Amino acid sequence: MSLNKSLSLALLVALVAGLGHAQTARQPHIGYVFPAGGNRGTTFEVVLGGQLLRRPKAVHVSGEGVEAEVVKHYRPRRNLMPEQRKVLRETVQNLLEKRWSELPGTKGKTPPWGRRKPKKKAAKKDSKAEPAKMPEHPMLRDLEKKTLHELQHITNELILNKSFRKRQINNQLAEMVVVKVTVAPGAKLGDRELRM
Repeated sequence: MSLNKSLSLALLVALVAGLGHAQTARQPHIGYVFPAGGNRGTTFEVVLGGQLLRRPKAVHVSGEGVEAEVVKHYRPRRNLMPEQRKVLRETVQNLLEKRWSELPGTKGKTPPWGRRKPKKKAAKKDSKAEPAKMPEHPMLRDLEKKTLHELQHITNELILNKSFRKRQINNQLAEMVVVKVTVAPGAKLGDRELRM
């Protein structure tokens, strides 16, 4: 075999190997499931975090007695706009104050996070501008139904946590899918494989 033919063959093999690696590197994958389990006879939601989870349609769980369905797909989040951050902070603060006032024996007492500072008069805004929307995140689903403890957790994770305010550092976990899982009362205990 001539040098040109062997070089061409080596380049072809390297190219094919490189394409195979590129294709496997771009495969969808799930990096985590939270919570990672549930009780028999219950229906609950879990969050799957991963990469390239484009428009999931169905979920398969190995074994019998466990069914799952996709509820919502959250695309990788970009940086929060200042207006979104403000809407999120104000909405959660209002709900925290409401939940605190609903607790017995808290009337007139200062909540553990302190009182809100009085608002300054806002400058008039352009009436044609669209109001800022809440950011999309699984923790913000059914926000009005959250307990005081859940709202405090949201404050710590989404408002005070700098990783939420900026782009997700770990792109392998940037996409999220909420899945509703139903476990039959007689489902066999043990580990299951989940595919989407």
